[in-house]
Amino acid sequence: SRDAHAKYSWSQPGFDHRCGSGRTNAGVAVEWIRDGKIPPEVNIVEPLWFENLYKDRIKGPVEIQGTISAKRATSYDYVVEWGPGVQPLDAEFKKIPGAEGTNIDGKVVTGASAPLAQLDLSTIDPKHERDKDSQKGENDNAITVRIRVKAHYPDLPDAVPGEYRRTYYVWTDPELLPGFPMTLRASLASSPKLVDDDGDGKRDV
Repeated sequence: SRDAHAKYSWSQPGFDHRCGSGRTNAGVAVEWIRDGKIPPEVNIVEPLWFENLYKDRIKGPVEIQGTISAKRATSYDYVVEWGPGVQPLDAEFKKIPGAEGTNIDGKVVTGASAPLAQLDLSTIDPKHERDKDSQKGENDNAITVRIRVKAHYPDLPDAVPGEYRRTYYVWTDPELLPGFPMTLRASLASSPKLVDDDGDGKRDV
């Protein structure tokens, strides 16, 4: 619902963080395949989903690693952007300097040998109006990186679009201790170990 006080979760036009871009229309998807309208392939692999990026600790720009390809197309264009929050509106996205290309040969895989973009955290301000369903500030420090691609086919009048996005959190923490944060690349979940901590003959959690 788009009513902030509705019974169901609030949403907005276009993309939102609960429903994405909406349900896939299977019939249209099959028609696109029939007509040769194959979307470009877009992917981001680094930084990881929802990674915390600390301005205090990161020296230099953050490399956005991933790939863009459209091997069935004649050529493609792309642009890498960022916007504040987990679901920025189109008008809120800003181009990352130097992170775009036009009329790239469809056989070329962009990102195979160099980062797709260099995100300068010193220029990033995640401040934005809180989402209607994030009023406790859960996403106050969130930003979204988005890649938009258009593949061009000789027999099609319009370009075929593709898109990928990923959310991160940008922080400034002057109290952050040396050596932190630590990226473990794994969870710390495990089964509890029961021991008798207080010597009463009963095991404690």
